[in-house]
Amino acid sequence: MNLRGHTNTVTCVSLLSAEESKNLGAALSGIVGEERGPRLAFSSSSDCCLKLWNLENGSALRSIYTFNPVTAHCYLPAQQYCVVGSEGGKLEIYSFLEENTHALFSIKTFENSVSYIKVVV
Repeated sequence: MNLRGHTNTVTCVSLLSAEESKNLGAALSGIVGEERGPRLAFSSSSDCCLKLWNLENGSALRSIYTFNPVTAHCYLPAQQYCVVGSEGGKLEIYSFLEENTHALFSIKTFENSVSYIKVVV
């Protein structure tokens, strides 16, 4: 299986756990109580895109254009948000559940590229 869809270097990939995949899949489909759904993954790229993938069939379920090359991301399963770091030093929060794909939150925090994101709860 190939995950094709980015048009530039892939900078980060996150494989969701079976439980995280099930919960996000149910939220996306509106169907709650399924035994299991496909495993899901996020990828980000220098092409300014954040993508959500179905790993069973390799299809891109959602794609968000961030307007900045994405250098790092981190999934927040409790909120079903993805925190994105950009080449330009921005931190942004996106949701694949929203019709509007604009950032829910955006702040220019650093002068240089964000290389890693870790959320501690």
